[in-house]
Amino acid sequence: MNQYHGKFLCINIVISQNMMTHKILFVIILVIPIYTIATELSFDIPDDVGIFIKKRDLCDHFRGEPSYNDERRKFLQQNMIELCTGSDLELSNLKGKYKSNKHVIKLLSVYEDDIEPNK
Repeated sequence: MNQYHGKFLCINIVISQNMMTHKILFVIILVIPIYTIATELSFDIPDDVGIFIKKRDLCDHFRGEPSYNDERRKFLQQNMIELCTGSDLELSNLKGKYKSNKHVIKLLSVYEDDIEPNK
């Protein structure tokens, strides 16, 4: 029995080391993306970009809403005129202004470049 006990002990040590390696790799795999996201989000958004994002998000919201009656259509149209007018040019200007700031460009890249029908 003592003869086999030593072999089982070695197998247990190897298994334990492999499990520890897997746990460490698992933690690293989880932590790196979280750290990357946190790093990318830990910068100050310029005021003009923040204002644009808020306004454009509202614009896109109203653009996606259904107009199920005439009153609703007028409401949506009024809000889209107020919020969307000039946003194509503003987006283009912000992309030019912050072309060397990868964080800002990443934020702005989610918006369509050409949404205004009557320019």
